[in-house]
Amino acid sequence: MRTPGQFQQNFPRELAVSEAAALAGVDAIQFRLDHTKEERVIGVLKAVREASGWETRSAPHSKAAASSATPVRGQGVSVMFRSATYWACVSQISVTPSTGAIVVEKMTIAVDPGIVVNPMQLKRQVEGGTMMGISHALYEELQFDESGITTRDWNTYPILKMADIPEVKVVLLHKPEVGTYGGGSEAANALAAPAIAAALFDATGKAARRLPLKADYVQALLKA
Repeated sequence: MRTPGQFQQNFPRELAVSEAAALAGVDAIQFRLDHTKEERVIGVLKAVREASGWETRSAPHSKAAASSATPVRGQGVSVMFRSATYWACVSQISVTPSTGAIVVEKMTIAVDPGIVVNPMQLKRQVEGGTMMGISHALYEELQFDESGITTRDWNTYPILKMADIPEVKVVLLHKPEVGTYGGGSEAANALAAPAIAAALFDATGKAARRLPLKADYVQALLKA
């Protein structure tokens, strides 16, 4: 696993902010905009809102359902600052409550590292980090018993497959006036999980409290 520290911090923090926005009856992106004065945070949030086709409203969705054989859809957002770079991510998912299966349909990521040195390479790094983040959020889990680690192969430690890869849109914010450049790759890993979990909350009205969001856990969460 990459980015373990940031991954563990960002998931509970950003999910809590999304839930606070829901309690306030305020759109999750607007809630974040209302509580920051940092122009670069505002910039990535506005960029990801526009690029993703975000539906401005409070969560959960008016059609949210925790018991249905028909897929329901939701959207979620997360924000992060790491290594002098500002990030925002929107996840759009569908989940089938009766099976607990989550399908990530689209991921949109806005990144402001200050000076963008190599746009194509940065875009590729963000795409790769996003795939790893989705894999962490939905599948990857190290298991063990008294004998030791029991996840020893790709059957017991599943990862994201090519068939599961969603549409990914990356928005680069080139800010030469900043005068410096920040880190632009590994941090993308930690954006997906809180955005996907927030989208699950939006779609079902149920808040996740652990990862990964495997089908059996999601089923139990929705029945609780």
